[in-house]
Amino acid sequence: MARFLTGPGAYALQLLMVVAVGWVLVRTGRRVGLETGMSTLAATGAAAVGRRGRRD
Repeated sequence: MARFLTGPGAYALQLLMVVAVGWVLVRTGRRVGLETGMSTLAATGAAAVGRRGRRD
């Protein structure tokens, strides 16, 4: 167990956990943290541009 606390083993374990959590979130269709914030920011920006209209 000690080899998973430092070095390549720790990196591999962390990578495995991140992939597992990401897989669960994708399968359940949930968003968290940064993804929710960026989605809200993009929707707000798109709405602001849409209200102003385009100038060609």
